[in-house]
Amino acid sequence: MKERDIMDDKISFSAAVEEINRIIQQSDDQKNTAMSLLTLLYEILIELQDMAPDARHGAEFDEYLKHPEVRDDNAIDEFFDDILVRVAMDSNEFIKKMYKCLYKAIYKQEPAILPKSLPEKQMLLIEILGSTGKYEQADIYQAFNEACVALDLTDKMLTDGHCLYHINKLIQAGFVNQEKVAHPLKSQYAVYSLTGKGREIYYQAFGHQPVEPLFWKIIREHDNLEHGLGVITLCDFLRQSSEYYWVSCGRNETTLTLLSGETYIPDVVAKSHAPNRSEPHIAFFEYERNTHTQENFEKKMERSLQALRAEKNSVKCVYIVANNRENALGLSRKVDTWVAKRGQMALMSVKVRITTLVCIREAVQKKNPISSSENWIVSYDFQKGVRPKIIKPTISFNQKKSAK
Repeated sequence: MKERDIMDDKISFSAAVEEINRIIQQSDDQKNTAMSLLTLLYEILIELQDMAPDARHGAEFDEYLKHPEVRDDNAIDEFFDDILVRVAMDSNEFIKKMYKCLYKAIYKQEPAILPKSLPEKQMLLIEILGSTGKYEQADIYQAFNEACVALDLTDKMLTDGHCLYHINKLIQAGFVNQEKVAHPLKSQYAVYSLTGKGREIYYQAFGHQPVEPLFWKIIREHDNLEHGLGVITLCDFLRQSSEYYWVSCGRNETTLTLLSGETYIPDVVAKSHAPNRSEPHIAFFEYERNTHTQENFEKKMERSLQALRAEKNSVKCVYIVANNRENALGLSRKVDTWVAKRGQMALMSVKVRITTLVCIREAVQKKNPISSSENWIVSYDFQKGVRPKIIKPTISFNQKKSAK
């Protein structure tokens, strides 16, 4: 029985309904019956060209047919009872309605019936997101504009607004997700990725699954995106500094095993050349948003101390970089509490310095060494006492003068 004939011939269509009823009657197993029906309807929809043969509902078609249970028996019973009543309907609409009804009854969601095509520039954006994993607006804009020029898809000067227009269209259609994220140095920051529906249309167009968005790796390595973006920003600034010849924030390169057996993973590790020595100096940097409890913060400080003492080539200083000045000062109060418990004598061999990403950026721009004390808002030198040195803030471009 060919589905194309079914669609064109009412007699054959009635035969299809009989085939459906035969499937219903052949087994008492509702799950198998429902899955057989769904497969049949899927094949008919392919013939109708309402679904591409390689369309996926978030997974391989064979996999979603192995769904572990049919959750709504009543809905499926009603669906079965409704079949013969709808023979008088237009055949195309009948099949579409049955497929949608059955899929929804089984999976508690609407099936993703994808559009036959999208505008060329919107497909280009889906290809960029799916093939590269790029997630930042600026990177996506650059890749899009370069591809438009290479493919001769424009006859005028491209602007970021041109790309944004097509991204917004894809967001509205449910193919692209925009997630707003708090970035330490950028306002109105968001990350972009393909939705399940977008990943399906990518699969349709290119025959393979899209790569994962690059920010997923950031989340895996740094627990959450906000923290991870701060770590990456700090790492980038340190790489721009001429002070360090090697900088990494990758866990496979920064994980340390302490003498206690604990694992310590500094957010960033940097190496600099040491005068008159063959071995480099190693510096550990922590990016903090002042979100730790006092107890967890102290545990982190203790692990930092162990790492400094175990690594003979390390710079004996705990470098802490905060997302803003308020949190930098809040972290200094946590250090004060920790120092009061540890005592000055136990900390004589180390220093603690706290600053912000903005201060690190300014040091790089001015080509000042990162380790210079002038770049650090709060500095503890325990050989000189337990009271820290705090640099007073200066009026900057984004601070208003107080009214007199």
